Amino acid sequence: MPRRTVWAIAVAVAAMVAGLAIVLVGFGALRAPDVSRPACSQLPSKIAVSTALTDHPDLTAQIEAAGAGVHVTSTSPCSDYPDRALVTITYRTKVERTEVDHILTTADGFGVPAELVKN
Repeated sequence: MPRRTVWAIAVAVAAMVAGLAIVLVGFGALRAPDVSRPACSQLPSKIAVSTALTDHPDLTAQIEAAGAGVHVTSTSPCSDYPDRALVTITYRTKVERTEVDHILTTADGFGVPAELVKN
């Protein structure tokens, strides 16, 4: 096979691989999801989440001390289940996210699902 043909095939294959990678990254296929939330029907009640936050003021304070952009709230993420909720921790920076992750993996937690959301 002539050298020019081999180069043309190699360039075409490289372009296809690069294009496919761009498309997959664009659709999120190569990225792990940021959060994994239980199904809406399996979320605890709003009362249970509110109680969990009330019962763990030190953990809430510790998490919110991770940065100025970190806030802990109770939210109802599913419109079909307005009586269900979870703890939502919002953050602004990667440093804040890293610190919150560290706290959540070393502390006992709230006892109800929590999700981290970049604000």
